Amino acid sequence: MKQTTKFLLTGTALLMLMAATLYAEDATSSDDDLFGDDTIVDASGNSAENTSPADANTTSTGSTLKTADSAHGIIFQNGSVKVGGTFTMSAYTLTTLYDDSDNSFKDNVYNSAIVPTATGELTVDARPSQTLRMFTKFGMKYPYAINAYTVTNTQLLPTLPETALSLSSTAIVNSFYVKELFTDFSLKDRAFFRFGLHTVTWGTGYFFSPVSDMINTTAIDPENPTAQVNGALNLRTQITFADTQNCIWAYVIPDTTLNMQTYAYDARKTALAVKGDILLGDWELGLGCFYKYQNAPKAMITASGSIINNKVSVFAEGVYAYGSKQEWNADSSWTDKTNVFEATAGASYYWKTPQITFAAQYLYDSNSDDDAYTTKGHNVAGTVSFGKIGTTDVTANVYGIFYLGKDKNMAAANQYAGIAAASISYAPISELTMSAGPYVTWTALSDKPTVALKIAATFGGGKF
Repeated sequence: MKQTTKFLLTGTALLMLMAATLYAEDATSSDDDLFGDDTIVDASGNSAENTSPADANTTSTGSTLKTADSAHGIIFQNGSVKVGGTFTMSAYTLTTLYDDSDNSFKDNVYNSAIVPTATGELTVDARPSQTLRMFTKFGMKYPYAINAYTVTNTQLLPTLPETALSLSSTAIVNSFYVKELFTDFSLKDRAFFRFGLHTVTWGTGYFFSPVSDMINTTAIDPENPTAQVNGALNLRTQITFADTQNCIWAYVIPDTTLNMQTYAYDARKTALAVKGDILLGDWELGLGCFYKYQNAPKAMITASGSIINNKVSVFAEGVYAYGSKQEWNADSSWTDKTNVFEATAGASYYWKTPQITFAAQYLYDSNSDDDAYTTKGHNVAGTVSFGKIGTTDVTANVYGIFYLGKDKNMAAANQYAGIAAASISYAPISELTMSAGPYVTWTALSDKPTVALKIAATFGGGKF
């Protein structure tokens, strides 16, 4: 798995005093709230998606039109076209209170960082017929990346004097992005197809999902696990079995490395994947495999269900790979490869009356080559969120992660060995939420932690 930030749940009394929050607010929302489920329904009522625990967190959404949809805040709806979106406007500051350095408290306050975020996404869901759907989700975000470039070929600058040798300028890049762009269609009410850019929700994991990482181009961010990860362009086929909720998923995934000379992809590196979902009582079992030319072949298994009178949701994943990415890059033959295993299991529980949500997950990664600074060895993550503190409108959250396989030599990768944080949140008005709490990080678990104060606020935003 590839993560840019990692953290951990500790038993620290300091954090437990802060107890749990805003973690389960708007971050848990998706376009499902705007457009319904991820389903194409034909005239006979057959569904193009089996809604399953493994696919429960998909954000590629849409449904047949219903008059009640207008209550969800959709700004435009005409016939079979619906348009909506989300705005996220927030900022946070981080001030170091204690670290293993000679900096004074005054210096730390002077060097405090502020991180603003402004993101707007627009979703268009068009259904010209009951068996055809066209969907796109795109947006703009801040901060923007600034790209400086220089043009030295005067043939590209015909309006400049001959003495001009170059032109230097800057451009804003990565400000506009396309999250999803696909079409759905079906064949004889048994085979359902999706082609385009979309997120694949194979996995069942919350903080970690090695199964979803097999196809998607980014991994779950444990500090924001409900955020949609980036998918890959692919052709998906779903074949359903009559009178059951069992199905088979098949994927054809073109290579993601674009040849800038021909603006095409290497056909040999087209990946193939297949997964079967079987419903066994209240449990769902998934089995699948992944193959790509000159890459490690993989096999996977998922399971999800509930225990203790269906009150506790549990999930698990396992992935086997023949060889690491580093081994295949060095030698594309099928000899002298190691066996790589990843396994994870977790559980969640929600107490409705006190509005408390608990989730925890464990991950083991045997990979000692690829991104070992991230998940090699044992990893744990957890969160406790309080939807209401007593009878007040105050909420709270505690979360964290330990990456037990990380050491000092991996510090250059800007990955923490552990993060533990807590916050208390209050919304004086519906358009403004403020939160504050400790943010503790470990570069190496054998070192002293860095303790900081994190103050955050969200300004307006939401769905429209």
